[in-house]
Formats: sequence, C-alpha cells, structure tokens
Amino acid sequence: MKKPIEDTRISLVTAKLAKEKHYDAISKGSITEYITTQIDPENPEEDGPFGWKAGELEGSNDYFRNFDAGSDYSNKNYTMYARPTQTVLQRWFREIHEIEVFVKPFTIPQLNRKGSIKYYGLVMTIDCVTDCVASTECKDKYEDALEDALKLAFKFIK
Repeated sequence: MKKPIEDTRISLVTAKLAKEKHYDAISKGSITEYITTQIDPENPEEDGPFGWKAGELEGSNDYFRNFDAGSDYSNKNYTMYARPTQTVLQRWFREIHEIEVFVKPFTIPQLNRKGSIKYYGLVMTIDCVTDCVASTECKDKYEDALEDALKLAFKFIK
C-alpha cells in the first residue's frame, strides 16, 4: 500500500519567524516549545501528564491561531506557534504580502557519470514585478528548498 501524499508542515524555526512577523491565519496545527522545566507533583520521578522539560517540543493538530486568546496560551513557561503547512504559508505570503515564493527544479550534469542529478533551487519574486531573489544553494528535496525560501521571504516583510 502506498503512503498517502501529505503537505509538509513548516519547521519550528519557520514557525518562530512567522509569529515574529505576525502570521495570524487560523492553522490546523501548532507546536509548543517549553521554556522552563515543570515537575508533575503527582509523579515527581517522571515528567507525568502535568510536567515537562525546558526545550521539549509538543505538536498538536488542533486549530490554532497566533495571538488568539482562545487558542494561544503562551506564557512565561512555554510559547505556542502556529504550524501551518508550507503551502498555506506560501499562500499567506502571496495574498497578504504580495510575495510570490516558489522553488524551481534544475539539473546539474555530473562529470565522470552518466546522466544528471536534479536539484531544487530557491526562486522568489517580490511584488511580481522587478525584485527577484535567487539562491545558489542546492537541495535534494523540493520541500527542503521551499522551507529555505519561506524563511528567506520573511526578510521582505517590514
């Protein structure tokens, strides 16, 4: 049986950038990063259901919105981040900030070898007219190149 095709969720680093730049669309998914360690009083030897360690991450597939009092319970102990799919964040850049983010495949011929290898490179158009940013860094996977392009796109939001 083939594995179903699923869209890739953004990384924690990209989710932090999104929150910093006020991404506030409703997302089906979030990630919580624990800042402090809390011991569960019922299970002090283990984390227990009410404990966690600093640096620990916990994901959720529930609906979430950065800065929304009904879903974003960030506080001094942990920070919550919306974790949309790459495609949803790509659409947010396009519709809200008029930044077109896409990845273009290209091939590099290999010396002393038959054939060529396909890589993915970053291509980004700002305001779809004059500004263009491209990266020469190669990635083996489309999703990895898109993640880098999304991170780069945040630099163009004021």
